[in-house]
Amino acid sequence: MTTIEVGGRSYAVCVPHAEADYIQSNLVRTGRPYEELMLQAMVAALEPGDLVVDVGANIGNHSLYLAVVGELHVVAYEPNPELVAGISASVEANGLSDRVVIRDVGVHASSARGTMANLDATNLGAQSVAVADEEGDFAVVALDDEHFPARVAALKIDVEGAEIDVLEGATALIERDRPLLYVECGTLAGYQKVSSWMIRMGYAQTGTFNLTPTHLFRPASGTPEEAEVVAALVMATEEIYRLNSLKAALRAQLEEQGVGSGSA
Repeated sequence: MTTIEVGGRSYAVCVPHAEADYIQSNLVRTGRPYEELMLQAMVAALEPGDLVVDVGANIGNHSLYLAVVGELHVVAYEPNPELVAGISASVEANGLSDRVVIRDVGVHASSARGTMANLDATNLGAQSVAVADEEGDFAVVALDDEHFPARVAALKIDVEGAEIDVLEGATALIERDRPLLYVECGTLAGYQKVSSWMIRMGYAQTGTFNLTPTHLFRPASGTPEEAEVVAALVMATEEIYRLNSLKAALRAQLEEQGVGSGSA
């Protein structure tokens, strides 16, 4: 366990892979929550007692912060059994069983079975779910088929490329509850799919957080002024993705040439 101290409060987080995993080692090293600025913004935008759905909960970094600091109720979705064990231990250690519900299933566009893919011991957050119709290690659900005890006030999605699938499977929920949507998009293509989907659903992008961009979408007001601002923001966001891609390509080229690696 490691202790996180923030906002005059402290809570324990189970970090069984802290020696290798990037997020867990970051928690131990800093004693602060990962992606703290976004978490602060989420708490500021919500009211104590609101319900948040955390899809791709990983070690529970976001879920625990929201439950302790924001006094929010959270339903956390995480299919990796090792991470589920960690979240469960943290919930028990902090006495949060009345605020955090853990669903050890994957989330996609429809019900299925799934297995873990792209496992990386140094970055467990990079894992993804490979969906199959019948075979698989765990259940995969669509959020529209889930039953929540209250209106969903916010939905956070971090699923390594399957964002549009999760959104498609939550269409009825989103139309009904109109939650705030925090969606991580690792690539330009993924962002463009999500952005177009949001526009069709009557949502407007209003912010971006984190090193791997997580975009905030709110129900749109429908005014021409807002549409103009959002269009400009989308263009600027797309350009940032392109620049980041060029930067990564240049870095890879320099490393291949031995520049900056200590080679003669």
